[in-house]
Amino acid sequence: MWILKLGKPVSVPTLSETMAIELGANLIGEGIIFIIAAGVLYLEYTRQARRDRLKEEARQDEIQRLNMILEDLYFQSEKQDAQIRELMRTVHDLQGRVIHKPWLGRKDSPPPPPPHSHSSHPPLLPVRELDADGELKQRNPGNNGKPVECSNNGIILQALDYFDYEVRGRQYHISES
Repeated sequence: MWILKLGKPVSVPTLSETMAIELGANLIGEGIIFIIAAGVLYLEYTRQARRDRLKEEARQDEIQRLNMILEDLYFQSEKQDAQIRELMRTVHDLQGRVIHKPWLGRKDSPPPPPPHSHSSHPPLLPVRELDADGELKQRNPGNNGKPVECSNNGIILQALDYFDYEVRGRQYHISES
């Protein structure tokens, strides 16, 4: 008080007993109210923090679950892609065998020609085309490009045709025959 230049208190009034009891009761009451308010504020803060923590944990669990599903789908897609490539290789191999050996189904046909083991060219794969009527024909590059009728009734071949045409978006060449 000396620094603020308020001066020295000259006299302190004396309190009566009733006045002191009333002042003490007010002080204790306000203290109790302050403690209760601080406790309620602390409890609300911890409840809010716990709720936010649980919400964040649930969000992290959902993100982790979605990442696991995404990884599973990626690996399943890779596996199916490898299976499709293997099936395509098998189908092309089988089609090449059927087209290059048409005499197997006939009894009066000449014996098959000997294989050309000294040839450095890989075997030519047949090309599938749609003719003007919408029928699927195969052209054998080793047969001067003449169309070869093929039975496309197998479910695997139909599935592969669907996959090539619809999924991969390959367009068949329309021949002028």
